[in-house]
Amino acid sequence: MESKPSLPEEDLCCTVCCDIFRDPVFLSCTHSVCKACLKEFWKQKGSRECPMCRKRLSMDNPPCNLALKNLCDAYLQEKGQRYSAGPDVHCSLHSEKLKLFCLDDKQSICVVCRDSKNHKKHDCIPIDEAALDHKEEVKMALKPLKDMLEVLNEVKLTCDQTAEHIKTQAQHTEKQIKEEFGKLHQFLQDEEEARIAALRKEEKQKSQTMTKKIEEMSREISSLSDTIRAIEKELGADDISFLQNFKATVKKAKCTLSNPEKISGSLIHVAKYLGNLQFRVWEKMQEIVPSASHPVRGSDECDIHQRRCHISHCDTELSVELRDMFASIWGRNTVASKRPPLITVKRSLKHFSKQAFLTDLARVSWKDIDLIPSVEDAWLFFKSAFLTILNKHVPFKKKLNQEQI
Repeated sequence: MESKPSLPEEDLCCTVCCDIFRDPVFLSCTHSVCKACLKEFWKQKGSRECPMCRKRLSMDNPPCNLALKNLCDAYLQEKGQRYSAGPDVHCSLHSEKLKLFCLDDKQSICVVCRDSKNHKKHDCIPIDEAALDHKEEVKMALKPLKDMLEVLNEVKLTCDQTAEHIKTQAQHTEKQIKEEFGKLHQFLQDEEEARIAALRKEEKQKSQTMTKKIEEMSREISSLSDTIRAIEKELGADDISFLQNFKATVKKAKCTLSNPEKISGSLIHVAKYLGNLQFRVWEKMQEIVPSASHPVRGSDECDIHQRRCHISHCDTELSVELRDMFASIWGRNTVASKRPPLITVKRSLKHFSKQAFLTDLARVSWKDIDLIPSVEDAWLFFKSAFLTILNKHVPFKKKLNQEQI
């Protein structure tokens, strides 16, 4: 009779890779695990703990479990000898050919075993039918794994494309930043370099994140592919070998896998770098360049009090339309409030073309409004456009600036 191993195969399997132990190490919590599996687990977790009980471990290099290693080596050697000698198709008790499969005990038996008291009342079917049924079960368990492999491949493809798009985005954004800064004087060189450095830092951070995600997907794909190949190899084995390894095969096939997390916030925030770039840089220059404005004189016919404006004493119809325009922007309560006005225009507008003013205002390009990062910046953008058109059509003695609005 063929000798049996002292332990069942399940007791010789690593809980991490679900395979026979290879170079098992002995942990202080008394658990054992493959050395390579432990290193990979620590790398992913970022801390030294047991994969089974999650107990923190103090040692960096746990000692080898020689007793378990010898048992595994002996089992693998014995298993290899059995495979090299070919599968045993005869009953070890009665030397009869194994033609039946006991559904109760889940083992192959001969006709004599069927009539014995051990299997007399058990349900038995021909071995080829049993193999067919069990193969169908494994195939059903294999389908989700193949579906998951397809999902992982799609996610990896998306990651590859996203990583490439990040580089393209960075290159395109850098080009636009350089074009914008090229319009300015040498004074703006430091600002340009600062923005490009921030862009490259974000590109590096997000590229590293995406590279880590791609490596993670590659590891999962490799692991899942190995599992699928091992299961398919068992499916291709003869019926006896397949049934003998059925439990381990089903255990591998039914291991649960979680769907990969969706990628969010991985692209470069282009608007942060390009949103109303020239105006924001120009605004920043005001902190560096001293103001060259002259004191306001009475002849300017404007009284400046604070950062709110109210146009009054204008000719009737235009005055009403401008008042309504400001009311729609600031709210009627603001316009009608008793706050001190910033600007009071005290001149006749008889040469003012209302239609030309409104036409020019309608021609303002709003295509970049989505790139403006905040409401405050949007308001500054509107003030700049409105002021340009107002100074064009209203012949003020002194041009208005944004500080007066």
